[in-house]
Amino acid sequence: MQEAQRQAQVLLQHFQTILPPGVGLQQALGGMAVFVLFFVYRLGFLFGLPASLFTIGSVILAFPSYKSAGGGVEGLKAGVQSLSQRLSAQLSQQTGREISEKHAIVALGLLYAWTLFLLLSPLFAGSASAAASAAYPDTAAAYTSQSSERAHVHAFEAFKQGYEAGKRGDAY
Repeated sequence: MQEAQRQAQVLLQHFQTILPPGVGLQQALGGMAVFVLFFVYRLGFLFGLPASLFTIGSVILAFPSYKSAGGGVEGLKAGVQSLSQRLSAQLSQQTGREISEKHAIVALGLLYAWTLFLLLSPLFAGSASAAASAAYPDTAAAYTSQSSERAHVHAFEAFKQGYEAGKRGDAY
């Protein structure tokens, strides 16, 4: 038990060293909690928790390099490079293959793009085009009549309807 408390204290001390001046530990933890809750609210627990933890973890790992490079664009470059080095080393170790930093940056970019898509897709859930509405009136009506809170769920439902129609032998 004492070892766990000691490790928690070391982690908190490390965390306090990367915080900007004037920001307390409680403020930072509260901000992270709000961030996680926002992601979970927008994406649901299954997507929101991993996406928020991935984002927070990336910031925590990249921030020391960002800070040591003086911030700004140079700091951002240093942070991304540090993050890609850590990711490529970890992936190389886990897979037993050599993963380059460029591949790690592409993987990070794809993960962030997917997260951004999941966050923004509910904004566009109700905007089915007129051509789609004319070509597939049943699907478009069902899609636009549903709540726009979870567009990725609606897309799955549309796939499921098509799959069921195919099993029944309905024409396209």
